[in-house]
Amino acid sequence: MFLGLTLVGCEEPPNPAENPDYKSRSGEKIYKERCTTCHGVDGKLGDSGAKDLSVSKMDSGAIAKIIKNGKNGMPRQGKYIYNDEEMSNTVQYVKSLRK
Repeated sequence: MFLGLTLVGCEEPPNPAENPDYKSRSGEKIYKERCTTCHGVDGKLGDSGAKDLSVSKMDSGAIAKIIKNGKNGMPRQGKYIYNDEEMSNTVQYVKSLRK
């Protein structure tokens, strides 16, 4: 007996920011959705080797690069951030977690 398997293309979901009514999310909202599992609510959790964000001294560009591309065990998050405003919001929120 042959069991057929149909593969469906692995396409990225549509970018909601392409909708003219889209409102950019806050950095806090994005952080809570994507980052708290490993970094914790306050940035100090350190689960799975995540860095303590409360002691980070990185500048905005370096933070954005890591968010976008990932680093070491951290997966890239850029595909979940839909425009420059959301990236800026997220970077600023991460910086707000510093002591």
